[in-house]
Amino acid sequence: MKRTSLSTVVIASYVFLIGAGGAFAQDWPGWRGDGRGLSPEKNLPVKWSETEGVKWKTPIPGTGHSSPIVWGQRVFLSTAVANDPNVETFQGGLTFMGGNTAKPDASGYAYRVICLDADQGTILWSKAVATQNPKTRRHTKNTYASETPVTDGQYVFVSFGPVGLYAVDFAGNVVWQRDLGPMSHRRGWGTGASPILFRHMVIVQCDSDDKSYIAAFDKATGEQVWRTERQEEASWGTPFLFEAGGRTTVVTNARAACGATMPPRANSCGSARAGR
Repeated sequence: MKRTSLSTVVIASYVFLIGAGGAFAQDWPGWRGDGRGLSPEKNLPVKWSETEGVKWKTPIPGTGHSSPIVWGQRVFLSTAVANDPNVETFQGGLTFMGGNTAKPDASGYAYRVICLDADQGTILWSKAVATQNPKTRRHTKNTYASETPVTDGQYVFVSFGPVGLYAVDFAGNVVWQRDLGPMSHRRGWGTGASPILFRHMVIVQCDSDDKSYIAAFDKATGEQVWRTERQEEASWGTPFLFEAGGRTTVVTNARAACGATMPPRANSCGSARAGR
């Protein structure tokens, strides 16, 4: 089957597909694709606007800083939709100082996973995996949907930080969910670390000013496989899988908490063995 070369971008409250002819050779399953930000596709556009080089444009409810992901002919993304339309969910423009909020947003939110057709931009389904008031503050330039989903071609795994980790099938059904616990971030800026996949596991980094950890959950059941406590402060970096010496290591870039003693052989980047 011939597939269209594409690039998918979310700007403000729209998702754009910016396309060029040719074969689409690789899915884009998670944050920066496979974590490296590399693609074998050719002839991708290097210039576009709201009208130039755009194949389709679809309005998306709510706000989110998460990146779209692509599997086959489907595009998946996450968004947080405020119940109160008068709540300022995101502040545009430059902010040189300030932007911190004193408390969580007053409005409740629907935390949604949305699936679109990659050819037409049609929304195939929109699933609210949770509906609740925010548990944490956020910076006015952050959102409550800043973690990029990841997929293995069967399930879409999406984290909304303290709202939880969810596995959703390609029909929009919630397969399982896990509470990741409370997360306190520096000046209340909110969360942003995306989940990654390794073999039969989905791995999440849950750094907080109070208590940090990184954990792996079984993709099929959501059962915890392992958990490593960390002595790092709040961070927003997504873990990276590094292969060397016959092993795969989960590498992170968090900053050690003040006064903490780093584990043996660890440097400024915390790490946890994923096994192989």
